[in-house]
Amino acid sequence: MKRKAHITISGHDHVGIIANISKEMAKYGVNIVDVSQTVLSEHFTMVLVADLSGLTISVDEFSQRMESLIDQLNLSMRMKLQ
Repeated sequence: MKRKAHITISGHDHVGIIANISKEMAKYGVNIVDVSQTVLSEHFTMVLVADLSGLTISVDEFSQRMESLIDQLNLSMRMKLQ
C-alpha cells in the first residue's frame, strides 16, 4: 500500500524553490505524484501529493530534513500524512 503525504509550501517567491524542494525529496526516495503551484503578487504557493512508499529514512526524519530546508528557503510548510 502506498503511503502518501499532502504537502503545502508557501512564502515569498524566489528562484530555485521548486528545484530545491524536488531535489531534497528525490534524495530520500520520495516521488511527487501530483503538484500545483501558483504565484500571486510575489507570494508563492505549492501544493503537492508525495508518494512516501520509497522513503529511505523514517517519516519523522524526512519531515525534520524538509523543515530544515524550508527554513533555509525562508518558507513555511504543512505536511499531512494520508
